[in-house]
Amino acid sequence: MNGEITARTSGKYRRINTIFVAVSTAVMIVGIIGIIYSIAHSSWLFAASYFIGLILLFTYVMIRVNTVYTTYLMYDDDCVVMKNWTNDFLPYDVGNKFKVLSEFIPARTKITEIPVEEIDKVLIGTKNFIKRNVDGDDLFLERIAPYEKTKDYYQKRTVSGMDIFYVHTIDNESYYMPIMNFNTKAVKKILTNTLLANPEIDFRSSSRTYRTIRPGMPRYDKYDKTEE
Repeated sequence: MNGEITARTSGKYRRINTIFVAVSTAVMIVGIIGIIYSIAHSSWLFAASYFIGLILLFTYVMIRVNTVYTTYLMYDDDCVVMKNWTNDFLPYDVGNKFKVLSEFIPARTKITEIPVEEIDKVLIGTKNFIKRNVDGDDLFLERIAPYEKTKDYYQKRTVSGMDIFYVHTIDNESYYMPIMNFNTKAVKKILTNTLLANPEIDFRSSSRTYRTIRPGMPRYDKYDKTEE
């Protein structure tokens, strides 16, 4: 799919995390060497320690990669396209039946394509802002509830503080994804084109970054792949 405009995590954020992944990879290579050396000298305790550390670092790097590089928001041929995690909000396998393993398994992703002509509402803001601006039977309320009730402080804090891009359609379907650390310029371009393609959309935002966008602004050229 050739996207007109694509919004991802910002270039600075990705560069910082690329350095982190590169350093972590180098550390893992050292760890592998340490395991081989320890086994060769029958130092089984050291070998086990290196192995456990290696597994923990590897899984953390995989989650970090899934956090930074896998999701995006796109405007393509008068459609809003979302690539998001299947659990909607977090980059690891929240619903794993073995809870102790959930934070070590990257979440799978899904792609959703929404024709702009079918959109009747777009919201950008925190979960509480979204909740105040949707109907009581909206699926968003059902999907966000477990994160609000969880005893996992990290999950609750992360979901509470994230910016969310929310879309509601005339068929009473809703779609949403976090846009934390996303390139705001690219998101604004996507939003502008969406509102121009369908001026009837009810758009609201709790963020001053996006509140000023309204129909009538210039449409951005096709195939303007904004990533940085």
